[in-house]
Amino acid sequence: MENRGAIMNKRILLVLALLIAVIPAVMAVPVTVQQVKVDGTTVDAGSTNRLSIDRGQDFEVRVEVLANADVPNAEIEAFIAGYEYNDLESISDTTSTFDMQSGVIYSKKLTLRLPDRVDSDDYRLRIIIADRNGETTVQDYRLTVDRVRNLVVIRDIVLNPADYVTSGRSLLASVRITNFGERDEDNMKVTVSIPELGVSGIDYINNNIEPDESTTSEEIMLRIPSCTKEGTYTVRAVVEYRDQEKATSKDTTIRVIGTDCVDSGGSSGSSGTTTQPATVIGVDSQMQELTRGVGGGIFAVTITNHNSNTQTYTLSLTGYEQIATVRMTPSNVLVIGAGQTQTAYVYVAANENARLGPAAMTLTISANGQPVKQMVLQANIVDSNLGPQVAKPDLVKILETVFIILLIVIIIIGIIIMSQRRTGGEGQKGEEYY
Repeated sequence: MENRGAIMNKRILLVLALLIAVIPAVMAVPVTVQQVKVDGTTVDAGSTNRLSIDRGQDFEVRVEVLANADVPNAEIEAFIAGYEYNDLESISDTTSTFDMQSGVIYSKKLTLRLPDRVDSDDYRLRIIIADRNGETTVQDYRLTVDRVRNLVVIRDIVLNPADYVTSGRSLLASVRITNFGERDEDNMKVTVSIPELGVSGIDYINNNIEPDESTTSEEIMLRIPSCTKEGTYTVRAVVEYRDQEKATSKDTTIRVIGTDCVDSGGSSGSSGTTTQPATVIGVDSQMQELTRGVGGGIFAVTITNHNSNTQTYTLSLTGYEQIATVRMTPSNVLVIGAGQTQTAYVYVAANENARLGPAAMTLTISANGQPVKQMVLQANIVDSNLGPQVAKPDLVKILETVFIILLIVIIIIGIIIMSQRRTGGEGQKGEEYY
């Protein structure tokens, strides 16, 4: 019995030894979170922190940890879960990897941004400390996200044309705005400009915009100066609100296609020699009236190649997809030799369900893959006004009918004349007989 008891004790000691050997391999990172501050305010993991964080703002999270042992390859992450669009703009930040020595307190700063679209609610700020192999150490802090009293955000700048515009032409811009504040907004001033070119335009939004509602400004026209150097330029939108005491801005870019520029004296540059554009492009009419569902209009585009070699020109039309069908003859690709001219015909037919009124389409002409000119083709779409499908008169049939009637009249007149002559002749013969 004693031997059996001794064997049992040895087995128990062996199991305990194995457990002691295994536990260090799966234990949490040996650190103690000393303090966490959010925007300078200390938060407590064991209670609800009524700290208010505004949407659309960056906030700083500072974490102080004490290393209870040496920890190589450590990193600290701060994040807020539960945001609907976390896959697109996560609310998180992570330190770079660093080594910790036992007994040393480390202070790390992380910066998180609370997106404009996050819901006003209670969230948990999670602090995660991890190394390469150990279990993570996690601390949670409850925070409250409040709605800012006044917050207007520019969601988008819509340009027409969208990608590039020819110098000397107009660029249209509209600004999409969302009110993320807790108060209604109105009387907003929208300014769109191209600072490098010194051009700008203004629109006013006077309608009331409630929280979480969006609106779009009217199109603002920017005239690109003639002879503008080809390149990419910044388009800046600024929205001023709350009696213009608050403002928000957003930038995008537009590519300007340069043109051969000749001054009023017919000379180019300072050399005084006359120049001729390498390519001359003209259109017979930039306005056509289209009857929806009936026929169409034709834009004749003439291209003259003044280059010293053959050029391949490509015509592309955009903006018609919802209103019409388009075809180009002889083709949308023209191979034009040096000094030669060709004409392409753009046939546009309005769809039966096309929206009535003016419509604009953008025609872009490229030479060897590079845009050289862009022009706006206007169309005025009108109803067919056919009523109960009354057929239009056929001129040929009318003429045929008139001709037949005239022929019948001539025949009748001829018969009458012949009859009268025959009657007169018989009367003369009777007199001679008596």
